Amino acid sequence: MLNMKNHVFACCVLLGAAVFSGTGCSSAPKPDATAASPAANVKTYPMTAEVMGLDASGKVATLKHEKIEGLMDAMTMGYPVKDPGDFGKLAVGEKITATVNVSPDDMWVSNVKKVQ
Repeated sequence: MLNMKNHVFACCVLLGAAVFSGTGCSSAPKPDATAASPAANVKTYPMTAEVMGLDASGKVATLKHEKIEGLMDAMTMGYPVKDPGDFGKLAVGEKITATVNVSPDDMWVSNVKKVQ
């Protein structure tokens, strides 16, 4: 009987050591730095629009867009365009397709393409 108690005690000590050292029996992965990256919280939506105006100093395009499924009805509003290359593709009066990027605290347009 004494040997069984010693065996149980030894198992408890080893289990405790494993838990406190972070190498317990859990198979859950450790948090990854990329899992909390801002890109993980960005939702994207395709857009078709006509360019109504451009503010080069603020890099904002006023776009008259069709309904954006899952985001909003058709309307005209200003959208920031972060990429200078995308902003350079815009011209008033042209029709475009683009991607609307929405994060918890930001919204912008990217992936601008002229409609032929």
